[in-house]
Formats: sequence, C-alpha cells, structure tokens
Amino acid sequence: MSREFITKIHVLEDELSIMLSELPDNDPNAASDFFARFGFWQLYYSNRFYETLDRGHEILPLCARLNPEVYKKIHKGYPLYWMGMAAYRIHDFQSAIYYIDATLSEDLKNIPTNPDTPPRLFLRLEGEDDRQAAKDIVQGAQETVEEYINLYNQILKESKLKTPLLNIDDVRSGLLRPAVSSDNPDIRSLASTFITFLLEFKYRDFQLNLRTEPGTNEPFFIHLFKGCLLFESLLKNNPTKKIQGTTLSPVLRELRKELDLPKDFSLGNVQLPQVLDEILNVDDRISTAILTTGRLRNTIGHNMGWSTQLLPEQYTHSFLLIGISCLHTIATLYRSNE
Repeated sequence: MSREFITKIHVLEDELSIMLSELPDNDPNAASDFFARFGFWQLYYSNRFYETLDRGHEILPLCARLNPEVYKKIHKGYPLYWMGMAAYRIHDFQSAIYYIDATLSEDLKNIPTNPDTPPRLFLRLEGEDDRQAAKDIVQGAQETVEEYINLYNQILKESKLKTPLLNIDDVRSGLLRPAVSSDNPDIRSLASTFITFLLEFKYRDFQLNLRTEPGTNEPFFIHLFKGCLLFESLLKNNPTKKIQGTTLSPVLRELRKELDLPKDFSLGNVQLPQVLDEILNVDDRISTAILTTGRLRNTIGHNMGWSTQLLPEQYTHSFLLIGISCLHTIATLYRSNE
C-alpha cells in the first residue's frame, strides 16, 4: 500500500508499542510507512500546518517513550520533513530549517549513498529539482537568496572591485554543498543560519510595519544580531585562510586584503542609537557595509534594552548591509574549485 493511502491515525499505546517492536532494522522505507499512517501529508495538504507540527510533536516523543532503543535507530525523516515544510508555511523559518536539517541527519545515518534526498535538495536550495515534495518552498527560498545575490552584485560592480560576481551555484559549492555532505554540525550551522537569516527578513519587516506605536525591538534585534554573528562566524570558519583572532576587529584585520578593507579602520567605541542614526546615510561601498556590520555586532550584542525605537528604514538598511557583508565573505573566501 502506498504511503499516501495509509491514514490510520488513532492507535492505542499498546498497539503502537507492538508496531515499533516489529519494525525491521535498517529499513528506512518501512519506518516511513510506519510514520505515514499518522496523516502528516493529509494535514499538510489540507493547509493545517499547526496540526502537522502538533502531530509530530505528539507522535515522535510518544515513540521515544514507548521504545527508546527502536526510536533511536529507526529512520525519522518522514515526519521531520513534513514538520519542516509546515513550520516554513507559518513563517517559523528557524524551526523549518531545523527540522529539514534533522531530516538530513536521518538521511546521513540511514540513506548515506543517496546524494540527492529531499532535505539535501532543500538545504542546497535546488528548487529546480522535482524529487522533493517541498519544491515550491525551495524555489521560493532560492529566489529570495538570488534576489539578495543580485543586489550584492550590483553593489560589487559599482565598487569596481576585482572580486568575480557571485551566483547561486557559488553559494552552493562554497557553503551549502559542503554542509549537506558532511555530518559536521559547525558547517551545517553556518549554512542553516545563512538561509534563515535571509528568509526571515521579509516577514519581520512586515511585522515591524504593522506597528504604529513604540514597542519591543526584540524580534528585530535578535534577527539582526543573528546576521552579525553569521558574518563573524563565516569569517572565522572560512576554508581559505586560517584565522588566529578571536574577536571581530582582529579577524577583520587578518582578512583586510581579502575583503578589500582600507588599511586604517576602526569599529569605534559607539552606541547603537548613533549607528542607527548614521545608517541611512552610509555610502554603497562594500567596505562600509562590513564596517557598519561590525559596529552593529558590537552594539546590539551587548544590550537588548537600548533606549531607541528601531524604525523600519533603519531595520531594512541594517539587514541589507549585514547581508551584503555575508555575501561578500562567501564571494571572497568560500570560492570552490568544483
């Protein structure tokens, strides 16, 4: 019986325990058939995204409690993948990529010889490939990332730097493919943070523009700080040049030539309100984007209670400067020879 017709959802704990104990070892398809009977795809394609997540939150811990030994071994990619898509639909991009990445972990363990499983395609942003239920989501995510790559290229051309223009394949070969072909969580964290940072902006910007009165800056500061930390992490973990520094300023000095930074620069001893006041009037040079990102990193990261209200225009410009800095880092330090 094909998975899309296995729809038995209600099951007693004793029955479920027996079903778990009868699952064959090392059979990902049998595990997927087992989880498919709980109706994940039916809920998802009925646009019941919260229920899709809740179903996973209910079934997976229950299986772990009833038979932890079997739960650890069996392939759990089927429910995790649907949970990832459902989280994406409700704009919880961090949870979405987390569940897709968890699906990848299951594939690395249980389907190691297949280089093109759906979570690999997702995390490589290969939206043209038909071998994935999440194709429309991946296409949308890829288009969003390409939108920012195009903006970066426009600024790169205006800056008249020697750095070659960037494209989505450069991002895949330099960052995303190494991440999904490895069980190294450090590399995977860089790739997942890169994707979620770029995807999250439009929804956060939508939220910020709904408000007409002062209120919390927390969602927007956290988002911007994540981008700043991504930038610093991309620098420190780059595959081109080993970094000795542990804080941002020394790291930038080590990579001054690669990033085309001026000989003399300083991130300065400034406060966030000053950075935000100046951010709307900065020039379009990539070096300015990088140094402004450094100042944002050194201010947002020290205080969530700044006595300033973040304006939509400041948020947009901050995001774009951070995004450009991250993409320039990939363009200069993550070029692959493939």
